[in-house]
Formats: sequence, structure tokens, C-alpha cells
Amino acid sequence: MRSKLAIQARALTTIALSFLFTFFTSTVSSEQLDYYVVEGLTEPFQISDPDATQKGFITEVVEALAAKLNIELVTHVAPSPRIELLLKDESKTNWIAYDSPAWKSIPMGVPLSTPLLSVTHSAVHCGHRHDFANRIQGHSFAVLKHFRYPGLSRLAKEGDIELVPTKSYEQGFQLVDLKRVDGFIEMDSRLRYKLNNATPPPTCREISSIGDAEPAYDLVLMVSQSMKAKRRAQLDNALQQLSDNGLLQQLLEKYTN
Repeated sequence: MRSKLAIQARALTTIALSFLFTFFTSTVSSEQLDYYVVEGLTEPFQISDPDATQKGFITEVVEALAAKLNIELVTHVAPSPRIELLLKDESKTNWIAYDSPAWKSIPMGVPLSTPLLSVTHSAVHCGHRHDFANRIQGHSFAVLKHFRYPGLSRLAKEGDIELVPTKSYEQGFQLVDLKRVDGFIEMDSRLRYKLNNATPPPTCREISSIGDAEPAYDLVLMVSQSMKAKRRAQLDNALQQLSDNGLLQQLLEKYTN
């Protein structure tokens, strides 16, 4: 009788432990990470078009991190100002987005240690190559509305240049074609990507460096301050591994070459 009761007790214990293990593993595997994508303006880093065959350099990096750590990625697409507002909400505890130390547009975030890439800025304009790198003063430039340009903003505040905010790349290219501005300034890689994919192609397609008027800076992945330290460390280590094994560079070249 005792032997039978002992067997039943062990069976119940096994079932209970099995249930707890199943519950625990399902809880871990169903952990969600909210990923924020800027709508329509950050190609080739983030491609928000649902019909596009590619997702963008940064999105592929984030997806690789999520897959490596068995995290369910939930993507949210919104305009830049909306994302910045959402990420100020302290109730959002598990998110990832990208930013730059030069912008500091996500104050509630913590940067991962490994930079994604370093970016420079150029101007698309009409005519022959301009020496904007040495003589940018006295010119007017289109820039994307709601985006941050610390160097250019300082020059504009001092009265050296004029900045004309635009809602899209297409509008920026049009202002250049109509000669209402002297150039359209953006990250070099984004300008070239948009020029190569513009339909119809802009008339003015000359690209010149603007030098240190907008100094080069890094883009980084930011995660929520309230994310568990262990999970943040895992993301940090996984990103470092992507960099060390060359995958980060391969993904970058896929979108910028």
C-alpha cells in the first residue's frame, strides 16, 4: 500500500514539475521586445514599406539579435516625433530603437556598447561640385523636418546658413531642382539610396561633402532604462558578437554598396 502511495506521489510530483517547467519555458520564449521604426524616412536603415522585399540594415540587425536570444519582436511603425513621445512613457519597459549620442532624442534609453555605424552628411545640388566643406556660409539648404542636425543648427542659429525644413526627400529634391535652395543635406548613405530609387529621378543629382559642418557621428541601438540588466547585457553581448564575426559589416554593405 505504501509503495503504491509512494509511486502515486512521485507521479504527481513529476506532473507538477513538468507543468512548472512548461509554464516557465513558455513564459521565457514568449517574452516580447517592442521595436520602433521611423515611418518612411530612414531608408536604407529602416524600410517601413510593408510591400518592400528588404527590411533595412538596422531592422535586420535587431531581428538577428531577437532570433539569437529567442525573443518575440513586435514592430511599431510611426513618425519620428510620435516615437520620441512614446518612448518617454515610463510604463513601456521592454523596447529597442536607434538613436545617436549626437541627437540624444531618446532620453529614457540606454545605448548598447557597440555602435552600428558611423555616418557623414552630404548635400545634393545642381551644377558642378561645390566646395561646401570649406565654404558653406551664405547658402540655404533643405533638411528633413523633425530630424536633428546639431552642427547645421548651430550654423543656422549664428546666421551663417539658412535651413528649410521639408516633409520628405521628394520635397527636398524638388526644392533643389526649382533652385529654391542651394542644396539638400542628409546622411550621405540615405541621400544616395533615395536618389537611386527616386521616381522620377531628380534633375539635380550632384553630391558634395559638407565636411565638418555636420561632424561624423555614430548610430547606436537604445534599449529601455527599465529593461532587466541581464537582458540588456545579453543584447549587448549578442551585438558585439555580430560585430566580431563580421555579420554587422556584411549587413551594412548589403544596403550601402
